[in-house]
Amino acid sequence: MQKGHKVVHVARPELGVGEIESVVGERFNVRFGSSGFSGIPTSALAPAALAATSKTDAPLALTPEAHLQSVSQRYGIGSLWHITSRENVATILGRGLMSRHLMQQSGLAMVDISDATVQDYRVAKGIRNGLSLHDYVPLYLRAQNPMLFCRRAYNRTLCLLEIDISAWLQQGVLFTDGNAASLNTCFYERLSDLRFLDWDALNATYWTNVPDGKRKRCAEVLVPNRLPARFILRVHTASLESAAWLAQQGVQATFSPHRFF
Repeated sequence: MQKGHKVVHVARPELGVGEIESVVGERFNVRFGSSGFSGIPTSALAPAALAATSKTDAPLALTPEAHLQSVSQRYGIGSLWHITSRENVATILGRGLMSRHLMQQSGLAMVDISDATVQDYRVAKGIRNGLSLHDYVPLYLRAQNPMLFCRRAYNRTLCLLEIDISAWLQQGVLFTDGNAASLNTCFYERLSDLRFLDWDALNATYWTNVPDGKRKRCAEVLVPNRLPARFILRVHTASLESAAWLAQQGVQATFSPHRFF
């Protein structure tokens, strides 16, 4: 910032507080410490923060949407994922994704593809923010994970639901650094805590090459109670048969064998 110009700052949880050096069109060029971070859209700042540029030297806050976009790009999170049976898809698209407890209370007949022993472990994990793990809708950061691998014998009927990452902005969302049922797994709320996840395990071709990779590759995003169907971007199938079967139910699905094992 040139001498005599007002100094305005932008706060980013993963980088700290930076100084706006210039404005080019609709973007800010910001310097964080010794490194530059160029091209933050002006639309990424909350209206109150934009107004503050002419009134105060307080750091500007990115909107939650802009912060999520920033960290998702940084860590290569294009979508979130949910594994289910094709038998459940029409109901999910009509009612949204529901937690295990909510499904039980509703009396819906859903095909359960989970491991009963793992579900017992999830119960044993206790309460998080007043809710048990069975009060959350579980989503995965990576589609190709040990759960999908263990269910590969059911590929004929398995589906992957691709979820918009904006689901992360729902109230009360948690995320983990591994399978939520595991004893060693930690739970987080702030997006800036994504730095604690093992991205080598999450990005590895084979998680078995990474210590504790099986647990870590199953890192989850946990949405309380219900996730509305509007967050579901696509339904992926491992078989043409399932894509055709879903089409008969009025559901458009994408045949994506490369996403399965």
